[in-house]
Amino acid sequence: VSNVEIAHYKFASDTWDLIILDLAYDNNGFALFQQIRETSCYELTPIVGVSTYDASVMMPKAEKLGFNGFIAKPINHHFFAHQIAEILSGVAVWNSLDFVQ
Repeated sequence: VSNVEIAHYKFASDTWDLIILDLAYDNNGFALFQQIRETSCYELTPIVGVSTYDASVMMPKAEKLGFNGFIAKPINHHFFAHQIAEILSGVAVWNSLDFVQ
């Protein structure tokens, strides 16, 4: 059983208000994203991608696939709680620079 299969089972058996998905998960967070979206109870759940990979490559791909946001790693702990609050209120967050003062 792969990590993706375990995660898919977990998503099918519980419900969540927000999913923060590491795009490097099991070497293909994008595939897991598509499986989660195919689960009826998660069609509208905000899913945010996080990654240490090049944001200029990963962010547009995540946006095109239908993610609700993208936060580059390392996550800025000064802004993270605000970013999550924004996402939960329906505002898309597309990088860790969205809240730089």
